[in-house]
Amino acid sequence: MRYLPFLLVPALALAAPVPKPTETQKIEAKFGKVVDPKGDSKFALNGDKLTITLPANETRQFGHTSDPDEPENQAKFKKTNTCPRVEFEATGDFVLTVRMNLKLDAKAKEVSGRRDLAYVAAGVQVASGENDWFAFGPVQMRGIVTSSEYTFEMPGAFSEGVGTTVGDVTPVPDEVWIQLMRVKHTLNFSTSTDGKSFAVKFTSDKCPKDDTVRLSLVAQHSSDTAHAVTFDEFKLEPYDKKK
Repeated sequence: MRYLPFLLVPALALAAPVPKPTETQKIEAKFGKVVDPKGDSKFALNGDKLTITLPANETRQFGHTSDPDEPENQAKFKKTNTCPRVEFEATGDFVLTVRMNLKLDAKAKEVSGRRDLAYVAAGVQVASGENDWFAFGPVQMRGIVTSSEYTFEMPGAFSEGVGTTVGDVTPVPDEVWIQLMRVKHTLNFSTSTDGKSFAVKFTSDKCPKDDTVRLSLVAQHSSDTAHAVTFDEFKLEPYDKKK
């Protein structure tokens, strides 16, 4: 009788489980890169809704810081942006639409040492290079000055370090849709209360020659109370002139 040699068959290695995506990875897959300059804001995803929670007793804003040697010289102004945000790129002509929801705590007070204003705000920022934003708006903003509460909408266009702001003091709801449309070098910023009928708030022809621009959904805040801004119904589509 012949015996077949005993063959040793190595056990198949078990495949390692695929790690579940982190909260940040989920957000970046739906919206864009998470940017938190101060590292103290919270980002959370609930379905298609992105919520950014801003910390209490802090100011998160964008703006200009004057050069210490020549504070009166606009050309020497430096740009600063401490806003938590998600960033993504867009190429060519496009339409960006997103719904924002923000509500100011009625008990909110201004941060000590800051201007006499407590507020929470959100909007869309457009940049052509690293930290080189040139347009921001529309911004939905809710604020309290002393004991009087007010609501206003403040779109603004910024270029080459010189800021020009267009203000429109009108009652706005907690929830609003904003739309940014790029056609060649022109940007149209619009708002809507129903997500269907949009009214142009301002137009900028400062869009750079570069084909790709960086967009951000930005949350702002200055208050002794934590505030949350929610973005959803986010769409970034190629511009169709036939529509």
